[in-house]
Amino acid sequence: KSEARALARRWRGDRLLDAMADDMDVDVEGVSLEDLMAQLTTAQETKSEARLSERNVVELVQKLKEKGLIGAEENNALLHTVTGREYLTERKLRGEVKDQVDKLGGRVALAELPPLLDVDIVHCEKAARLLAGEARATGEIKLIDGELLTQRYFDDTGVEINETLQQRGHVTIGEMAKAYDLSADLMTRTVESKVGGVIEGEIRSGLVYTPTYISRVRAIVRGVLRGARSPVSLKAACSRLRVHEVALQALVPTLVAELVSRGEVSGTYQTGSSIWTPGSYGKRQEEEALSFFKANGYVEYETLKRLGIQKPQAYLRERYQEDFALETIFASPSVLPPLDAAVDDCIATGSYLDMGQHLPSPFTTGDVQDIVKLAPKVKQVVSSGAALVLAETCLVSKAFCEKCEAAVRESVVGRAREMLEKKKAAQAGDSKA
Repeated sequence: KSEARALARRWRGDRLLDAMADDMDVDVEGVSLEDLMAQLTTAQETKSEARLSERNVVELVQKLKEKGLIGAEENNALLHTVTGREYLTERKLRGEVKDQVDKLGGRVALAELPPLLDVDIVHCEKAARLLAGEARATGEIKLIDGELLTQRYFDDTGVEINETLQQRGHVTIGEMAKAYDLSADLMTRTVESKVGGVIEGEIRSGLVYTPTYISRVRAIVRGVLRGARSPVSLKAACSRLRVHEVALQALVPTLVAELVSRGEVSGTYQTGSSIWTPGSYGKRQEEEALSFFKANGYVEYETLKRLGIQKPQAYLRERYQEDFALETIFASPSVLPPLDAAVDDCIATGSYLDMGQHLPSPFTTGDVQDIVKLAPKVKQVVSSGAALVLAETCLVSKAFCEKCEAAVRESVVGRAREMLEKKKAAQAGDSKA
């Protein structure tokens, strides 16, 4: 216990000695530390009749501070510890803070300093800010989110990340940020500054990877694309082959574009849905769609859009210039014979017809309106006066119109006569009265 007390006295003596030397510019050059310690120990152990109490010491230090003899230098005030039994200067505190940061591996939270240094958190925070400010130019030490971090810490972190990267082939910024308890932004900046140096790899969209890993992913993607015979989800296929989800988002779209540009694969890739449609599938579907058009006389634009033809109307116009480009359907004249026959029957029987019922079922109202304006037979009967087009899709024969006119005339005349007779009868009754 006596040895422990002696060591404590020596330590306290060191701090006070440093504080007094800092503030009073005491020249200790040429005097060894052992000599100073010996003198201090002798002074402490020498019995004196005039002993100062702790209160006297406190008052003495306070008086020295008031006279500006100690603690007057800017950012080097004289501080006391939490227990109040020791004094130290701010400069000494900054040195001890830096020593603690180095001792703890280059990273320490400000909240950990008070119990380590026996100094109030307020003074520790100020010391940390001043340390970071002094090192701003060199970046040797930084104050980030309530922690002091040195450049050595970031260098060591880069080495550790590289070791993990070489073992696994890839790491994500999110994983590393969580492992080291750093923000994603700070971890990104750290990794980017080390890539190509300490970290032997590349970074893209939050994924750090080695050349070996990118070659492996490229081989997997190429195999999937070449083996596809119908639309396939690259996300699902690569997941089954254990490709990291971040790699799917960061690397696969670029790799697909690269393979297509080199001519190694043929097809289209939808980035949002991660769907790959091989070129052979599109051509086969296109041939089937055109075959359907030739067989049925029409094809819907949406069918061709699903095959990757973005402008189906222009695409079909180039191939079939004599056919009809309607609102949602491209049609050939082969769809008109049933309508022509219905028109002839309508004129012959003196009736009317809904022309949409004599066209293929996929025709919308807009398609019917368009083809009615283009159909030669309809144009002929309308221009000759044999029929009228009403509501844009109904054809009414002239004979039917005349029947309707006669029926309406008869009804109106009969109704007028009936009302006239009632009026005469009413007038006759009034005259008798």
